[in-house]
Amino acid sequence: MKLINKIWNVCLDALLPPICLCCRSHLGTEIEKENSLCENCFGQIKVYQNIFYINPRDRLLAVGPYDNAPLRELIHGLKYKHLLTIKKPLGKLIRQYLNNVNAEGVIDRGAVVGPIPLHFFRHRQRGFNQAELIANIVAEQLKLTTDNKVLKRIKSTKQQVNIKGNEKRLENVRGCFALAPGAAEKIRGKEVVLVDDVYTSGATVREAIVTLRRAGIKEISVFVLAKAG
Repeated sequence: MKLINKIWNVCLDALLPPICLCCRSHLGTEIEKENSLCENCFGQIKVYQNIFYINPRDRLLAVGPYDNAPLRELIHGLKYKHLLTIKKPLGKLIRQYLNNVNAEGVIDRGAVVGPIPLHFFRHRQRGFNQAELIANIVAEQLKLTTDNKVLKRIKSTKQQVNIKGNEKRLENVRGCFALAPGAAEKIRGKEVVLVDDVYTSGATVREAIVTLRRAGIKEISVFVLAKAG
């Protein structure tokens, strides 16, 4: 079976040579193919060395800046092109960032990792929630538990990327979250680590935080792959 897979991959590479998601150059080595980026582009990814704060109380852990083209292309490859193999290079970057900020010493050892949920219809349309995939990587790295049903999306909203202006973005997501059934018992007294792909205006994350605060959750951290601005 391994030999058949190897022959298949060789034939596939000959017919459809893999190219870098960022600069579109040919990917020659196995490590480049694994990363979906050429060595030069992958080496240009900036990984942050610090933790940010959404407000004086809530931490924001972000792997790198959204204006970093190679990182942005990895995120877009996962989110819009459904290239699930990108989980591997993202895992490397997440591990590097978590080590940079000593996340194991910052995040409570009993914390629950929960992805920002998609609305049912969007989840069905896309076929997966990229935040769930990222949350699983984060939880594995930090040896924590993932719970995909901390929050549920009770209102279908427009995509934030298509809305200009912070006030309009806040209005778009207002009241869109609720605790998932049974979540209150599972997260009571624990830190919750919310996970999303990108932090831009912060409107979606802030609405999720408001929902958790109403449920009595005091310790909340947010993890994203990229931070805009």
